[in-house]
Formats: sequence, structure tokens, C-alpha cells
Amino acid sequence: MRKLLNWVKEDTYNNPEIVIMENVFKRDKSFTRYLSSVRDAMEDGVNVVGYTAWEFDGQL
Repeated sequence: MRKLLNWVKEDTYNNPEIVIMENVFKRDKSFTRYLSSVRDAMEDGVNVVGYTAWEFDGQL
């Protein structure tokens, strides 16, 4: 995710405001790693201004 966010910032869209919406996650460490990569991108200067997530427990 960090690489993608930096690509949007530097190579494609001139660092727009980014809101990540409806990010699905399961209860595991991958969500923590994902959020960490978003935070790292923000430290790189990516303009993330919002984030929403909802939980998917695997049961429909």
C-alpha cells in the first residue's frame, strides 16, 4: 500500500488529498501491517486525510 500511495503522490496525481474508504479486513495481523504501511506513506508526505474500515468476519 505504501508503494501505491507514493505512486499516486509522486508519479501520477501530484499529491492529492486521499481518503481510503471501505477497506475490508479480517481479524488478523495483516490489518496492522496495512495500517502501518499507510502511516509510513503519510510520513513520506502522502496526503492521506481520511480512512474508513469495516470488518469482515467471513460469515455471510
